[in-house]
Amino acid sequence: MVEVRIYPIYFNSGIKRSQGRKVPFRNNAKAVTLQQLLKALNQLKIEYTVETKQHPKHSYELCAQFLPSTSKPEEVERLFSTTGGAVKITTDSKRQLIKDIDNLLNGSK
Repeated sequence: MVEVRIYPIYFNSGIKRSQGRKVPFRNNAKAVTLQQLLKALNQLKIEYTVETKQHPKHSYELCAQFLPSTSKPEEVERLFSTTGGAVKITTDSKRQLIKDIDNLLNGSK
């Protein structure tokens, strides 16, 4: 068993893999929030610890891509704070865990 961190940015299919995405690209790109990630982990009955750490590539510029160009800075800040954070989990396979969470978040099996 290995202790790993899972970030919401892993499931954000609207960004490039070089920016931190770990799931396949989808046209219906939405930013996954920490709350959505925690809900998926609860459905999988996985114990976790929430951390305040951010993914190294998570930035305000990245969050601004998902808002209209006329958005106020407060809106970007709100999206940044809800899509940031990390979850610490002990698992055998990080890759399989990411696939399972992605399936739950996107309603596919």
